[in-house]
Amino acid sequence: MPPEFVEALDNLVRADLLQWRDMWFHWLLVSTGIVAVGLALEGPELWHEIRHIRLDRRDRRMFFVHTSHEVPPRWKVFAFCGWILIVIGVMGEGIFEGMVSRADSQVQTFDNILLEAAQKAAGAAAKSAKIAHEEADAVKGIADEARADAKDALAKAQAAQRELAHAETDAARAQAVSSNALNKSTEAESHLRDAMQLASEAQAELKRVTLPRQLLTQSSQVVTPLKAFKDQEYVFSAVAADGEALRFLVQIDALLKAAGWKRAKSLPVMLGIPNLKPNVANDPDLAVPESLTIGVDVATECTCTPAQLTSIPMATWPRNVQAAAILNNTLFLNTLPPRRPSDSHPSFLKTGPSTVVSIDVGKR
Repeated sequence: MPPEFVEALDNLVRADLLQWRDMWFHWLLVSTGIVAVGLALEGPELWHEIRHIRLDRRDRRMFFVHTSHEVPPRWKVFAFCGWILIVIGVMGEGIFEGMVSRADSQVQTFDNILLEAAQKAAGAAAKSAKIAHEEADAVKGIADEARADAKDALAKAQAAQRELAHAETDAARAQAVSSNALNKSTEAESHLRDAMQLASEAQAELKRVTLPRQLLTQSSQVVTPLKAFKDQEYVFSAVAADGEALRFLVQIDALLKAAGWKRAKSLPVMLGIPNLKPNVANDPDLAVPESLTIGVDVATECTCTPAQLTSIPMATWPRNVQAAAILNNTLFLNTLPPRRPSDSHPSFLKTGPSTVVSIDVGKR
């Protein structure tokens, strides 16, 4: 099957698993709400009990008598209903929490399968590179043999011309053999160049899959374009839950600080999504939600539409939109190992009044 079809199928399966997990999490919240309602229904009875205790103490202190106070039956009914709701809610919390845990395990298992497939693909690329090298060596040997045959044929032809003037027919035949050998040599050299090109491409793909991403932060060409947007606010909207993505986030944060950008407050915490701490300098308490994307996505908001932006020069775009576009292009062109053209993520324009540039650091 085509790789695009397989990737789309994987995305559909993962989306279905996440939807399944969100459904159980919703019911877990409903169960918690039921427990809260049950506790609220028991409140009136407890209030009456406490009030009666206070009145009884007053009567004994003032009149030296013990006064009995009955709780109205309706509050007892409410309390019993509250107790029933608490029991139902607690049972529901236990059941639905187990289902949420099971759904999380299924999502994690599916992610592990995708990771194993990527590792196998990297192994296959390395094996292809090795085979290409072996074929290149074999073709080079054939080319050397062909050159040797050509030289030998020419030597024999020249000797035949000097020694046997009457052997013109044999000399012509030898020259034909020599020409054939030279053609084979040229063809072998062409195959050698193709094999070396395949080996180089395979090695580049292997590096892209296995090596961690790294920014060329030492180059002034990386920081200079971003300095034009000094004091631009940015925020890390999400980061993948692996060490490589967290280290790459720290590099991006250092780059933007060197360019004079200002990191805004983190986005509000969403229920059910774990927060990760990338250990950013001068901000050890920074927490970023977990990302499930691949690559780096740069986004911002604007009150205009993408169609309106494409119809005017980039210099007239809103400042935050220009900053997002420049940042996206800078990350794509200055990340090692080099990214493929298909890995480019254009700035995603959302409709809204915010001028903050959000950055989602996904997996490689």
